[in-house]
Amino acid sequence: CGSNPDDLPALLVRPEHYEINLTIAEPTSAEVVGGFGGKMRLRARASEASARCLALHAVNMTLNDVMVRRESGGTIVSCTAGVCSGGVSLVYTSSAVVFLPGSGVFDGLGDEVILLETSYQASFGERSGLYKAQLSSKPREAVTVTQLETKGARQVFPSVDEPGSKATFRITIDVPSELVALSNMDVAEARVADGRQSKTFETTPVMSPYLLALAIGEFHSLDSEMNDGTLVKVWSTTEQDLETLEVALDASVKALEFYTSWTDQKMRDFKKFDLVAVPGRGGAMENWGLLLFDERRFLVNVTDGFYERLECYDVTCHEIAHQWMGNLVTAASWDDISFNEGFATFMEYKCLSSLGIGPFGSSLLFEVALTPLSGKLGVHFPGARSQALAYDVGEKAHPLVGDHFDKISYSKGAAVVSMIEAIAESLSPGSFQSGIRSCLREKAYSTTTYRDMLACAFQLHDPAILALADYWVFEDSYPVISKPEGGVIARYLDRDWVPPTAFMLPLRSWDQEKNIVNTDMVLVSSSFTPLPENVASNLEGTILNYGGRGYFRVVHNLSDYREMLRAAAKDGGPETIVTLARMVDDLIHLVDDGLVDGSVLLRFSGELESLRECNSSNAELCFGVVLPVLRELRLWEMFCNSSKATSVDIAKTLFLSNSSADGIFLELVNEHLAAL
Repeated sequence: CGSNPDDLPALLVRPEHYEINLTIAEPTSAEVVGGFGGKMRLRARASEASARCLALHAVNMTLNDVMVRRESGGTIVSCTAGVCSGGVSLVYTSSAVVFLPGSGVFDGLGDEVILLETSYQASFGERSGLYKAQLSSKPREAVTVTQLETKGARQVFPSVDEPGSKATFRITIDVPSELVALSNMDVAEARVADGRQSKTFETTPVMSPYLLALAIGEFHSLDSEMNDGTLVKVWSTTEQDLETLEVALDASVKALEFYTSWTDQKMRDFKKFDLVAVPGRGGAMENWGLLLFDERRFLVNVTDGFYERLECYDVTCHEIAHQWMGNLVTAASWDDISFNEGFATFMEYKCLSSLGIGPFGSSLLFEVALTPLSGKLGVHFPGARSQALAYDVGEKAHPLVGDHFDKISYSKGAAVVSMIEAIAESLSPGSFQSGIRSCLREKAYSTTTYRDMLACAFQLHDPAILALADYWVFEDSYPVISKPEGGVIARYLDRDWVPPTAFMLPLRSWDQEKNIVNTDMVLVSSSFTPLPENVASNLEGTILNYGGRGYFRVVHNLSDYREMLRAAAKDGGPETIVTLARMVDDLIHLVDDGLVDGSVLLRFSGELESLRECNSSNAELCFGVVLPVLRELRLWEMFCNSSKATSVDIAKTLFLSNSSADGIFLELVNEHLAAL
């Protein structure tokens, strides 16, 4: 066919509707020998290129009988046991099955609707495709589930396995009658005979193949309803206590209500949402209507602490965000996957802050809250910006656009979206949410790119701003502003950097004397670009990157950290605390990377005792600022084999002086002190 076999299917056919029938003999046996059987009927529109050949993605499967015909009438080709009519050859590659035509067999197929029917035999995957997940207490038993992102659909049924190749799906499964069998949609029809059940599920909305899902096994559940009557069920295997699902049920219902309200868009295609804890999973998956989770985060024991509960809320908020950002509107290709993951990560903090859990009342404050041991909650903490900036340097750095599933996709994606929101809101309050709502309506059941999303966010603003925002999506690493050097802008860890194109750096600055926050759009066109005159002229009394939402680091003076600590202790507002938290995060990394002398951090740590006390009324300041500094100080002490634990002494002085703190605060304090 003259092309890479993996690229062929999307070039040759445009799927419109799949009907899939799967027979799974023993879903609860960990044995994978024999695989499973399938039948598929695909309605698709052929392209002009189909005259050369036809192809579908297919991995580890054998097609038995195949029939390809025009919907308008007439068989094009039929195959039995690999032998096809009309001189057509059936060729298997590592990623596809290709029909190579004899002379003229596929002529005239351009833009014509074809029907392809086949029966096939496929193999179970290893944590991808359709696979067996072993029970932790009974390794010879399992549940059968799917994991189709990124290229797992081709392991389950012949398909055009690309996110942009959206279609509708109607799936039927044949499994033992005593088992729970779930898919994306509600059951349309069920038949039981001879110890087997055949379940046909309602047709899905138009969606990407990787979102099709199944979960089959011995499960039990808790359920509740949303305000509009939509049924929400959370499931685990029967080896887990039912009460471990209580937090997940609360998180699921509240998160669905939050996103329905924030997006102003109800999921009208779904009468139910199932969320399932799967043994042995290493992560979660946002399949539309049937979300699959790892047991570690989704199940919460009554003895678990606040951070374990927070992990459940966090991962639930993230995956449910995808029902809108990723499922309803999908990345056009895997190169834009950071749209899916970055936007969901950005939104999970808004969701968390809406749930009323713990001492953190603002989505910004959730982003700077640290866990006791690793400083990392789920895959996203300690905040998108902090994690992204730490990762997006040196050889690890790469642009947002690209086929990557790493911390850049999640954290940098979220940090850039957060910065875009800040820019849009500074220009016109409310415009960001309005723009995203508009984008979700206009792009529903379709695909999008990062540039589309930026266009939605800035739809009410000067197009020049959109053009200059491209830098943050298409280039790696980030700038650093050095205030002691007069505010010059260079590239982090690369002082000889010359930006490939001019870009806009959004700079919010706080004039301490006048107590005024200014927003400037700084045009960066060369290395060591100076700051605007109105900012540079009053640099000594100015805090740069106020609010901390710019995707860059700032070198401040010691006096700035002291002043912000006083302001945060006095004001206690989310933006002030987050500003200081991100100044401290910058300082720690600038010291670690040799760009700032460590004495600045040591001298600042001594200022912390001026707070006198950490309690539930200033929890955000203590967990977002004090503890990160003490943790870094403790690491230095351990590295230098210091016999004096100054960090622990400061922590005890600040945190144990208050005997009236509430339960959650004391719980967090004890966890952090134990870690120190």
